[in-house]
Amino acid sequence: MRNLLLATTVLLGLLLLQSCQKELSFEGGGLPPTTRRCVSCTYLPFCDSSEFTYLVDGTDTLGGPVFLRNDTTVNGVPFAQVSAIPGIGRGLLYSCAAGDYRLAFPLSELGLNADSIRQLMAPLLDSLLPVPADPNSLLIPDVLYATVLQSNNAQGSAWLDTLTAITIPFGTAPLVFNLRVYAGIEYTYLEKDATRTVLGTTYSKVQHVQGKPKIGVTVPVPVPLPIPAVDAQIDFYLAKDVGVIEMAQRDSSGVQHSAQLLRYRL
Repeated sequence: MRNLLLATTVLLGLLLLQSCQKELSFEGGGLPPTTRRCVSCTYLPFCDSSEFTYLVDGTDTLGGPVFLRNDTTVNGVPFAQVSAIPGIGRGLLYSCAAGDYRLAFPLSELGLNADSIRQLMAPLLDSLLPVPADPNSLLIPDVLYATVLQSNNAQGSAWLDTLTAITIPFGTAPLVFNLRVYAGIEYTYLEKDATRTVLGTTYSKVQHVQGKPKIGVTVPVPVPLPIPAVDAQIDFYLAKDVGVIEMAQRDSSGVQHSAQLLRYRL
């Protein structure tokens, strides 16, 4: 389960870094122009054909334009479609409804489905779990979500995006019961309306959110469980009327991947 969560976390982190590098930002300060179609979100505003450039991993630069497509809905929630991630048919799906800044990654847009993922993961589950588990009990959502900010929350608050869950038999016969174990990303609102300098530019009203992998059980159990900790985290810094100014994926050995806003244009 630890490797399962770590792999999912790395995949999610890379998708988020791609979106940060290729679309989630805005140039110049101030509000978007009224002459172009724009997404009006305080901490992730952008318009059709906005351009920006990020410094990636401290050595490379990556930039390009943002193109907005028609809006869509995911599970009844409206999302903007952004042509941001190569290989994903509809591009990035993005929403800031009710102050919840969410990215959506539909499995179908990645060329995947729940059954194919279960088949691929069955050998991995057999190697990781101390007892056999039914792959059919592995919950694979049709859409993966990353809630990178809940702007109406207070500093210090936390929330969880569940990525997957599985039923695991626990104990020895005849005292065997099924545990529902989940794996997800827990986000903590570390700083609200802070000031941060990135590549020589100082930004105000910066929101700092940190995401960490989390494994847990859906109901309390009377005995401690050997639930492993996962050495990984991802930090987002979002500035008002600008967007993502910095992002870093790291573990205890240091930063593994990063993106810093270098320049931008509305």
